[in-house]
Amino acid sequence: MKSEVRIAYYGAWGASRDCDAIQPENIPAGVLTHINVAFEYITEDHKIEGKVGSIMARTSRLKRTYPGLRVNVAIGGWTFNDPPTRDRFSKMASTYPNQQIFIDSLIDYMQKYSLDGADIDWEYPAADDRGGKPVDFDNFVILCANIKKAFNSVDPGWQLTITLPSSYWYLRGFDIKRLEEHVDWFNVMTYDIHGTWDKKLKFTGPYLKGHTNTTEIEDGLDLLWRNGISPSNVVMGYGFYGRGFVMEDNSCTSPPNCRFSDPSLPGSCTNEAGILSYSGQSWSSEPAYDYNYLSLQVTLTSLFLYRNNEPQGRVGF
Repeated sequence: MKSEVRIAYYGAWGASRDCDAIQPENIPAGVLTHINVAFEYITEDHKIEGKVGSIMARTSRLKRTYPGLRVNVAIGGWTFNDPPTRDRFSKMASTYPNQQIFIDSLIDYMQKYSLDGADIDWEYPAADDRGGKPVDFDNFVILCANIKKAFNSVDPGWQLTITLPSSYWYLRGFDIKRLEEHVDWFNVMTYDIHGTWDKKLKFTGPYLKGHTNTTEIEDGLDLLWRNGISPSNVVMGYGFYGRGFVMEDNSCTSPPNCRFSDPSLPGSCTNEAGILSYSGQSWSSEPAYDYNYLSLQVTLTSLFLYRNNEPQGRVGF
């Protein structure tokens, strides 16, 4: 990167959610260099689906108010790599004709909405538990090379970025050194390092840990440095939400020795068990928990929740 970037991912669903909806026109974009609008999907015939086009258009118009702002389309995401769409990245990247269909569709989409780049969020290539195949390791490099070549032929100012996981388990499916040659930078997901899924994993277990912590973030970034990736080509991500857990033993206040049994109840702004949004963490606004009289014990990555001096649960950040 030739200059500092400050990127916000804007989930298109945020404009229509029941609680604390934010319209594209209300994004405080003055502090940003980029907005990545998430997510567009890929159809079975390898084209951009176009479901968030109206939100994309409205977000792109922010550039009239904020000179220098760049608006990109983010493609994929975790849910897209669940059934029944989990293999679409692999199929699209598997042949040159399929890639060209996708690239032509992407260019048409970007021109239609006056966009400035694309962020590919494939979660994850070559990971068999996420619909990946071993050939994805090489095919993703070829795909990015072809996208960048096409971008340069249409508009050399268009940018291509991809997201990377912070854990070795999924990072091993990315040929990061070769990918670095074809992308403007990597957006590293230094969040969701821990969650309720830890309960089923042999090497983690059901222990209460924040979904971000500096030690594991440094370990994840070190995987990049050891492979010769330039820090100037890396953007570190922050998750503006918390993950909540039901504690197995409410008397435990010394993580990481404490264990959880289940995800917390959904936050009023998320409708998803175990997830509390940034706004939802204003505790008195969460009626499902009735936190009006709670006190908070704050650690580096945790909030322990109390009612009448009795521990009730924990939220990890």
